[in-house]
This record gives sequence, structure tokens and C-alpha cells, in this order.
Amino acid sequence: MEEIYLRFIVAFFVGALLSLSGSLIQLTSQNDLAGSSTLGIDALCVLGILSVHSFFIFNPLAIPQEIISLTLLILVSLALFFVAMKKNRTDFENHNKYFSQIGFFIFVGLCFNLFIGTIFYFLEFIFTTHGWVFPSQLWFGNFRFILPHTEYLLFIAFLIFYFYAIKLAREIKIISFSKDLGYGLGIDVKKLEVTSLIMAIIITATVTSLFGVFAFVGIIFPHFWRNFSFIKYNALNEIRWSPLFSGILFSFADIICYHFPVSGSEIPVGMLTSVLGSFSLMILLFKRESKKLKKSLL
Repeated sequence: MEEIYLRFIVAFFVGALLSLSGSLIQLTSQNDLAGSSTLGIDALCVLGILSVHSFFIFNPLAIPQEIISLTLLILVSLALFFVAMKKNRTDFENHNKYFSQIGFFIFVGLCFNLFIGTIFYFLEFIFTTHGWVFPSQLWFGNFRFILPHTEYLLFIAFLIFYFYAIKLAREIKIISFSKDLGYGLGIDVKKLEVTSLIMAIIITATVTSLFGVFAFVGIIFPHFWRNFSFIKYNALNEIRWSPLFSGILFSFADIICYHFPVSGSEIPVGMLTSVLGSFSLMILLFKRESKKLKKSLL
């Protein structure tokens, strides 16, 4: 029974954090297809973890590899943040032009995911052939193996990112409607966008390092809760409430996977989110193209 409670708590924090990361990216980029999965952040984290695992395969350390990879990914994310902040600011038109091309980065991110997926299964084949240990569970996240005190780490991460996101929520709400308005009100739009992206990267790195990939969660949950009127047109409410609702829903999804195994084997909840998420992404793409077609015909 204690194991179930622990899984429920851990799954809650994971679902809440991933939902928050998706909302941050989508609201600041003004693109409802943006997320850690579509921008290739998931794959980037997997690549980092595989690099650490391969490096220490013949010289294992007492420190868990999950903690090593997590530390390195966070340090790289922070380095990217400071580099982005120190670069000379582009003018307003170039900045808008850059972020208007985020659809291109989504396309590149999806291609990168496919590339890393190929590398992942190739390495799995090589490691298995030689009898080496390989983190096969990495590609489809699950909560079957939880490191001691992980719930405390996730709790601290949730408090930091959740309340900091709420602090930024009013500015995010403004630029989610119009970046021009944000500039007019003196908001540092570039800093806000970069900060949101780095937060999403660190969240994804934390979750992936500890439990593996939960693909498309950051896209599914924000879109699901936007069907409700009090969240649909209110970015402030989305940041406040959707992570909490998502955490609860994600916990129940994991409990269902735990209690209803297939032929004695538990279905990783990350596999479930991959199937549902990819299907949801196709629906979103279809709706977007249908809207474009209707506008062109008018």
C-alpha cells in the first residue's frame, strides 16, 4: 500500500511539472503545437542520459547515473540561459521574425526525436548483444523504479517552478495575446520567452533523468484543460490550475496501468501517453490545417 501512495505522489508531481512546462512554452511562443516533445527537448535529454550511461558503463560510480545526468543537463540548461541573456538583443522586427518561425523548429524537433529514437534502439541492440546493462525503460517512462527520496526532490522542484511561473503569469498572459502589447507595456519579452523555455528544459531533464520519457504530456494536458471556459482564454488560470488538475489525472492514469497489467506485465504510463499524445497531435494538426483552409476560402 505504501508503494501505491508513493507512486501516486510522484506521478502527481511529474504530471503537474510536465503540464506546466507545456503551458509555458505554448503561451510564450503563441504556438499550440510547441512542447518538450515537438521541440526535441525530450530527445535531447535522452541523448544526454545515454551519453552519461555509455561513458560510465565500464567505470560505474557510487552516485546513481540518474543524478549525474540530471546535474549535467541542468548545468547545460543554465549555461544556455546565461548565454542567451548576454547576447546582443535583436531589434523588434528581427525578434518577431525569429519566433514566427517556431513552426520550423517544431518540424526539426520532431525529426530530431526520430533520429534519437533510431540511435536509442541501435545502442540497445549493441548493449544487449554484448551483455551490457542498458536503460531500456528510458524511452517509455514509468514509476516502477523510484530512487529513495525522489518525492522530496520533485516536491522542491514543483514548489520552485510552480510559484515562479505564477509570479510570471501576468506577463505571460499579456504576451500570449500579443507580443506587441508586451513590448508596449515594457515587458522584456525575450527574457520571458527564454526563461520559460529554460524552465521547461530543466523540468523535462529532471523527469526524464529520473523516470524516462513521458512523450506529449506537455501538449495533451494544456489542450485538454483549455476546453473549460475558465482556462480557455485565461493564461493566468491555466498556469495556476491546470498543473494541479494534470497531476491528479496523471496519477490516476499511472494507478490504472499499475492495477491492470497485460499478461502479467505493467504497461508503462509513458507508452500510454505516447500513443494518446501522437494521436492528439494528429488531431491538432488536422484542425489547424482545416482553419487555414477555411480562411483561404473566405
